[in-house]
This record gives sequence, C-alpha cells and structure tokens, in this order.
Amino acid sequence: MEDTQENAEFGTLVLVAVWPKGRSLGLREGDALESVNGVPFDGQVATLLQRIGTQGRTVALTFQRKGRRFVVLADSAALGKWKAGPEFKISGEYQRLYPEVMDNWEVFSDAEGRYEFQRLSRPIFALIMPPLWLAAMRLWGSLGVWFALMIIAMPAGTLVSILVAIMLSLYFWQAGTGLFRMDRLANGSVPIAILAATSEESLHVAIKILEPELEYKYAPRQSAGPVDRKV
Repeated sequence: MEDTQENAEFGTLVLVAVWPKGRSLGLREGDALESVNGVPFDGQVATLLQRIGTQGRTVALTFQRKGRRFVVLADSAALGKWKAGPEFKISGEYQRLYPEVMDNWEVFSDAEGRYEFQRLSRPIFALIMPPLWLAAMRLWGSLGVWFALMIIAMPAGTLVSILVAIMLSLYFWQAGTGLFRMDRLANGSVPIAILAATSEESLHVAIKILEPELEYKYAPRQSAGPVDRKV
C-alpha cells in the first residue's frame, strides 16, 4: 500500500552507540532510522517506543547508511543509544512495509566479493527433510554426519533408526542457522549485513542497493557467446 505526503517534514534517529541487540542485527554507529513499517515519523524515541509497543511486536525499521537504505526486523527499540538526526521532506508517495510477511536474512561475503545468505528463522525444511536441506545449504560436513549416524543406527533396527532420524531432524531444525554461520566463517566468509525481505528475489535487490559491488556466489555463469570459426 502506498501513502501520499505533500512536502511533509519528518525526523530521523541516529545510532551513536550500538548495543548487543543492535549488533545482532548488523547495525553500525551512524545508521539513521527513517521509518517504521515504511511510515516516516517525527524522529523521537518516544514515538519509536510507541510504534513497537509494550509487547515488543516486530516492526520493519528502515535505516540509511551512507546514502543507501536497508530494512531490518526488530522487536525492540533498545538497539543502541539514539540521538536526533536531520529532518527530511517527503513529496509524493512512500511504501508501507508489512513485517508479518518479511524475514531477516543474514548475508555473507567471501574474499572474492561474492555473497550468499541464509534465512534467520528456523528452517522448517531442515525439520522435514534434513539431508535435502543440508545439501541445499551446501553443509557437506553436516550432511556426512547425518548419513554416518543413520548408517550406524540401521543395524539396531527400525525403531532405533526412526528415533535417530527424529533426533537429527530436531537438531538441524534448531541449530541450522548456527551451523551455516560456523561453516561460512570457517571457509573465510564474513557476515556483512542483516536485511529484511519478503523473498529471495527481493533480498537480491536489497543487497544490490546496500552493497552494489558484490555478486551472487551461485549466479549462473554467462556464456561468452558464439565463437566465429574461420575455415
């Protein structure tokens, strides 16, 4: 949904210090909060607290960093120490955001400037089909462990094999995001951002806005085109 404001003035809140909650969302000193759920506000901490509410409902926070906008989901205003930032005007439309249809994604970059990512909500696919999820996430070491434990359990009978499979499913469902993070760190990648998006497609767009120099690690390689052959 789009709303219209004609030459309306709004405020911002700037992070002058980032607390653990903010660091867990990839926020940095100097990040400027511009809107909550896509709706600009007056730049007052009290207004931010009111928008989030006493129950700590999840909201989509739009920040600006060095002229580039990005969105994260948060359920608390205690992300760091805030100070009033510059005011800005909106003339025209702004886009409302709906956090209930968004997820936070963790983005990693390797030494070659290639990015990959994981959804930070618990992966239901890991609970239903752990080996397929592990393969899709390229967690080859964990996949090897799954196969090894299942092979060890088979001689003990069907019941034991089923119990082991259930335990492994629960483990990978609960620990999946941590396993992905440890694997990428061990392979030299570093986390560069937490971004909220509704889908992988919209996430790619958000990454290009924040880090335009990066390329997707698993993007299909473009062919060099037909080669002319001279006889």
